[in-house]
Amino acid sequence: MNRAGRLQSAKHWLEKYIGENILTGYMKHFGVDRLCAFIELKMLGKKFPPDYEEHIKQLDEADKKSKATRKQKKKDALKAEEGEKIDLSRMSLS
Repeated sequence: MNRAGRLQSAKHWLEKYIGENILTGYMKHFGVDRLCAFIELKMLGKKFPPDYEEHIKQLDEADKKSKATRKQKKKDALKAEEGEKIDLSRMSLS
């Protein structure tokens, strides 16, 4: 769903939302990241503390770094596994 569709749907969703953290609820319901949820909720008239946007950006950056680290570790593990397979195939069984 694009932003226009989410904003239209979110108007009705907000009326029914009873959770504690509206930002997290929005993220989960609409499948968007923190920054997108924050921007769209502001567009819908929700108020946040003045420094909250900077906090959201820092969390988003930390998530991206964490994801990149996990991806690199997985890639390294696959390379190591492939290297072990190649070494074993070169061994003689005699």
